[in-house]
Amino acid sequence: MKILLLLTFLVLVFWNTTKANPIPKNFGGLTETTSFRGILAIIVVLSHIGLTTSNYFDKFGIIGVSGFFFLSGYCLFEGLKNKANYLKGINFIFKRLITILIPYYLCLVLYIAILHNNFNSTNIIQSILLINSIVSYSWYVTVILIFYLAFYIIFKFSKDIKCGIILFLIFNLIYMIIAKIIVQQRYIFCSSYCFSLGLLYSYKIKDINLIIKNINYKILFLVITIIFTAYLMLNFKFNFNSTFATLYTLGLPTIFTIWFLLFFSIFNFGNKCNNFLGKISYEIYLLQGLVFNIVKTYFHIANDLIFIIFSLIIITILSLIINYLYKLIYSKLIIFLK
Repeated sequence: MKILLLLTFLVLVFWNTTKANPIPKNFGGLTETTSFRGILAIIVVLSHIGLTTSNYFDKFGIIGVSGFFFLSGYCLFEGLKNKANYLKGINFIFKRLITILIPYYLCLVLYIAILHNNFNSTNIIQSILLINSIVSYSWYVTVILIFYLAFYIIFKFSKDIKCGIILFLIFNLIYMIIAKIIVQQRYIFCSSYCFSLGLLYSYKIKDINLIIKNINYKILFLVITIIFTAYLMLNFKFNFNSTFATLYTLGLPTIFTIWFLLFFSIFNFGNKCNNFLGKISYEIYLLQGLVFNIVKTYFHIANDLIFIIFSLIIITILSLIINYLYKLIYSKLIIFLK
């Protein structure tokens, strides 16, 4: 069963991946970032399925969430570099707010409609305010909104880019310390610094690419692949309540980030499946908990493979519906804003 699931996952990820030019290329095209979001969505969903069925992909969730943080930081800084008046007025923060909040509230309505017997008015009010939300795994929604707001304020009022980067790195560190003290769940603070990694990669992308061109990047990719594989194998051996395990977990997002940047430097990447899932990856993230609950409670599927396939089909269908409604509302709001 494990081998079959792993092979299916690898086919979804690497199908139609072709070799790139002899020299390394930069990561960052629209197709590549969208396809990568699709992969991250698969990783996160499979890691959370481990909470309801057998423990095949448990503990891999931090990899997926780290990738989402990296892409957010990277894409925001690319916009800051390449678009005039990127942070002008309230357009930037307004667009980010509605991009994050519209799908969230649509999914919240769906949670309430389907699982209304499980909640009271207090739960619903808290969810509206993003406090102990009934939407599963929605901590990411709160954190990414905080990071978007911090990015806007810091780079809006910084005297130059370098000053803004330093201030944002300080903010990211402070956030991690506070999250560690208050929340103490490792994935909430261990993955967030990848937002800063994405920002730094965008800032130094030309220098990084030059370094890669001047070394044997294929051998480096092989070495990092071995290290990354060893990391994943050791991932099942640690007690994550220990201090050493926390340090280990902090290192995992960095290893993963370096690995996938080298991967994209070597291969032309992206297929229709990943690209399709990437376009609805946020909705997939928000709806996975609801679907797991429905399938586990009402269908009582004992076979893990059938449970996973059935869950993924329902998640995809619901995500398409929510994404369609989101785009409809978004288009109306953008017209109103103009």
